[in-house]
Amino acid sequence: MNPILDNIEEKITANQNGSLIRLFTIDDVKEVILSMHSDKAPVCKMLANRMKSCLDDCVAEAKSAFIPGSFILDNVMISFEVNHYLIHKTHGKTGFVTLKTDMSKAYDR
Repeated sequence: MNPILDNIEEKITANQNGSLIRLFTIDDVKEVILSMHSDKAPVCKMLANRMKSCLDDCVAEAKSAFIPGSFILDNVMISFEVNHYLIHKTHGKTGFVTLKTDMSKAYDR
């Protein structure tokens, strides 16, 4: 496994890593609990807040999940168009496979 990991470029600095792995304080918990709806998960919110500082260094700008103003439905429309193309493809012998995945979150149900 080490030869593989040795070839992966590090994106998180030692300073960012220290920030990510430090324990949550009472103030962190209070801030999140007071700013969110009662049926949400505070731990997820605390982790997301902490990760905001280093996401720009880790995620390429081209990733649609992190492009401000983009919608999850944009990805649905793209997948619909790809499936439409594959269903109506009438030439060539090369086959294609599509995989349908459930994108809903467990706490959204």
